Amino acid sequence: MSFSIAILFVLLPAACAFAWILGGRTERRGAALYVAYFSADVVYHSIGSQADFSRIMIGHVVLDALLLLGLSYIALNSHKVWPLISAALAFLPIGAHLTVALAFNGMQRAYWMMTQLPAIFGVCTLLVGSIMFARFLRSQERKKINQI
Repeated sequence: MSFSIAILFVLLPAACAFAWILGGRTERRGAALYVAYFSADVVYHSIGSQADFSRIMIGHVVLDALLLLGLSYIALNSHKVWPLISAALAFLPIGAHLTVALAFNGMQRAYWMMTQLPAIFGVCTLLVGSIMFARFLRSQERKKINQI
C-alpha cells in the first residue's frame, strides 16, 4: 500500500470521524472540507487524469485553490489556531503550481511533495485541533461539576 493510499484510507477517515463526533462547528466544517477535497481528488483521477508530477494538472490547481479558499474562510471565521495552520499549508501547493508554471526544472519529486503533503499535514492539524477541543469541553464539564 502506497503512502498516499494509506493516508486516504486510514488517517483521513479516522481524523474526520473524530472531528465530526467530538469537535465543534469549526472541526466539522474542516472535516467536511477535507472529505470533499480528497473525494474530488479520487474522482478527478478516476475519470482518466493520472498523477503526473512532470506537468501542471489544471484539475489539481482548481482543487488546491478551492481547499485554500475553504480553509481560509474557516480560519477567518474561527477563534481556533488549527484552521490557520491548515490554510497556510494549503497555500504551499499553490506556490508549487506557480513555481512549475514559471520555471520547471525536472524536480518531479519535490513538486509531488509540495502539492500532496500539505493536505495530509492539514488533516493532522484537524485531528490535533479536534483533540484539543474535546479536552477543552471535558475541562469545562469538570469545572461545572466542581462548582456544584
